[in-house]
Amino acid sequence: MIRRFGMIAAVSVLVVALAASVAVAASPHFKGRTGPAAKDQGTTLNVTGTLAGLGQQGGTIELRAEGTALITCTNPSGKNDPPGQQPAPVIVSSGEVPIEEGVTKSGNFTFNLTTVEPSTKGVCKDNFTATLDDVQFSSFTIIVKQGGQETTLGPFTGPFTP
Repeated sequence: MIRRFGMIAAVSVLVVALAASVAVAASPHFKGRTGPAAKDQGTTLNVTGTLAGLGQQGGTIELRAEGTALITCTNPSGKNDPPGQQPAPVIVSSGEVPIEEGVTKSGNFTFNLTTVEPSTKGVCKDNFTATLDDVQFSSFTIIVKQGGQETTLGPFTGPFTP
């Protein structure tokens, strides 16, 4: 009787251990050796790639890029503000793309994300006009969120192709 109870307990522990390893089996990484491709579009950054190791569960993918926004401040008379008025580096985000349950094949998912333009609100002095001329992107990361876990891939550094 005690042996039977011991055997049942051992089998139960084994089943729980196997179930737990399946639950955390997702290990997001880029498929192939090339990684993501990034294109500098002036004021936005576009990143495409194929992730593998996602398993079959849903989640989200987010792009976060860092760069320096080049902004021209123009006073009400139409003349540009003196040099040295550039803002600090900015972090821009793309929002999130859903990885829907069951959509991934063999744990692969191809994405295409573009950052939003950084805001120019409040950058220049009152009643000056702010014009976003360019963002010089220096790096980006991809954040994969699945099953309550977050995996950061990167940072990937530039220069990025125009």
